[in-house]
Amino acid sequence: MTTTLSVRRLAWAGVEIRLGDTRLLIDPLENVAPLAPVMGPPHRPVDPVDTPPGTHALITHLHPDHYDHDLIARIAATGTIGCHTRARPGCARRASPPLPRTWASHVASER
Repeated sequence: MTTTLSVRRLAWAGVEIRLGDTRLLIDPLENVAPLAPVMGPPHRPVDPVDTPPGTHALITHLHPDHYDHDLIARIAATGTIGCHTRARPGCARRASPPLPRTWASHVASER
């Protein structure tokens, strides 16, 4: 049996990479309401993001169109969240409620 790699565009800058039961969401965004006053409504509907076990996320930076706290918290319940080392303190400060410990313990290195 061959496992197929699939790539799907998410809202704004997000991408979902899927291989078998494993998903990597890069800059996942689901709730665009906070962006509407500044960026306007999306040009096309923003689909909900499914987060079954085996879903992980990578946050490239903390601009609001690259980071959805509620979605990240859902992913962190069963997956790993990675971010650039310099962004990690900002991610932790902005999290309310605080993100699970996986945020701090599984971080991409600066290399």
